[in-house]
Amino acid sequence: MAPRISLYRCLDFASAWSSVARPWFEKQRGASLAGDAGQSYILSRRAAVLCPGAAYAAFLKRQLVAEGLSLIGIEFLNPGRCWEILRRHLAPECRVAERADLHLLL
Repeated sequence: MAPRISLYRCLDFASAWSSVARPWFEKQRGASLAGDAGQSYILSRRAAVLCPGAAYAAFLKRQLVAEGLSLIGIEFLNPGRCWEILRRHLAPECRVAERADLHLLL
């Protein structure tokens, strides 16, 4: 079964935080950890948040810590890192042209 991928967009942070983001992070907190109190936590699934840059990721992390929500099992990605991960998993044998290669075509 393919993983479920969702994309949420918003115009203002306050309404998006209360209606989409905070409930999603709370759900990830419960779903990403397995094991009982006597065992160490084992990540049972991965979750990622795509942020336009490091400043946005840092802001979200501060917001989560202020709300008392866990960051365990959630990876914050920028578009470049997301592209690397997707390319590696979807087409590991394909080589992507680098800037120097593309410059030769001009």
